[in-house]
Amino acid sequence: MRRFLIALFACLPFGTLHATEVFKSADYQFEAISVVENLNHPWAAEWLVDSEDQKRHTLVVTERNGGIVFFPFDGQKYQPPYTLTPPTKIFQSGQGGLLDIKAHPNYAQNGWIYLTFSAPVDNDDGATTVLARFRISEKKIQDWQILFTASPAGDSTRHFGSRIAFDNDGFVYISIGDRGERKLAQSLQHHHGSIIRLKDDGNLPKDNPFQKNPAVYSYGHRNPQGLWFDKKNNRLWANEHGPRGGDELNVILKGKNYGWPIISYGNEYWSNLPVSDKTHQSGMQQPMHYWIPSIAPSGLVRYSGEEFAKWNEDFLIGSLKFGQLVRIRMARRTGHTFAFKVIQEERLLKGKLGRIRAVYQNSGKLFVLTDSSAGKLLQLIRK
Repeated sequence: MRRFLIALFACLPFGTLHATEVFKSADYQFEAISVVENLNHPWAAEWLVDSEDQKRHTLVVTERNGGIVFFPFDGQKYQPPYTLTPPTKIFQSGQGGLLDIKAHPNYAQNGWIYLTFSAPVDNDDGATTVLARFRISEKKIQDWQILFTASPAGDSTRHFGSRIAFDNDGFVYISIGDRGERKLAQSLQHHHGSIIRLKDDGNLPKDNPFQKNPAVYSYGHRNPQGLWFDKKNNRLWANEHGPRGGDELNVILKGKNYGWPIISYGNEYWSNLPVSDKTHQSGMQQPMHYWIPSIAPSGLVRYSGEEFAKWNEDFLIGSLKFGQLVRIRMARRTGHTFAFKVIQEERLLKGKLGRIRAVYQNSGKLFVLTDSSAGKLLQLIRK
């Protein structure tokens, strides 16, 4: 049986466990304290708060091999964890497996938990990205519902997406990668390479932009693995993987085409030649920021809290390739509502913690999730 290392005392910020070296930023010195260790390629984390008492909650982590690990916290210490598996087949190959997890905005009232994963299709024709929701009762999965299945399935083991976000009106968004079939990201006959927008029960909103494909909110994406709804400013943001270069940070606007693969700042893996001879085209969105070389972005938050107050309104992005936490400060371009420019970028952690799969803010605290066969959830603590 695996052993999970968990924090024991609430009087300290989630733990008395291993502090790594002191990291330095332009504004702060901080440490990374282990909250949970020995996770098998963790993909996402969420905090389930059952009541108004923020000290009593359940930390839940998805592992790509199909385990949903629950760590109940009783206000004083974590209780022994338990692991559940979805009541359906999970496609576990390549980048596929159990992916994102997110509590409904009204979780304390309705108990819904949302989950994305890659699933095999019944006729053995590959796999696809699925959104489901469920409740937990007596340490069992209850009320399991499949809300959305991306179409068509494919035989590739890459580019499933997939993050979940809720907006101020309770609509749920999920990101779907192009599944390695890049041309399909420009086709509204498919869900490949798109951001999907649904009602929280999986039904289709009447005001989605495309009649031909009424689940699609935006398209022309390659593989978005960060999704963040900025509730203060009522904006959806996403980051996505480019090929060799051309990773992007975007404001996601209703009905817009984000260009992949017709326009790109990236190069081909096999030849290092440009993916396209164009980086701009009329009717296609430019990224708010892009990276050359690629950082392999996964996970995204816009920070707001007291502990790292100088970072308020900054974006924090995980980097799988370099094992970094990338901090981005944006400013609106003069005269533009949805155009921004980067005024500061800082690279933190310097690969010392491993691949950063996701970054989280919870109750003003800042966390990162590392991706390995012995992955960790760590809290960043100011010195």
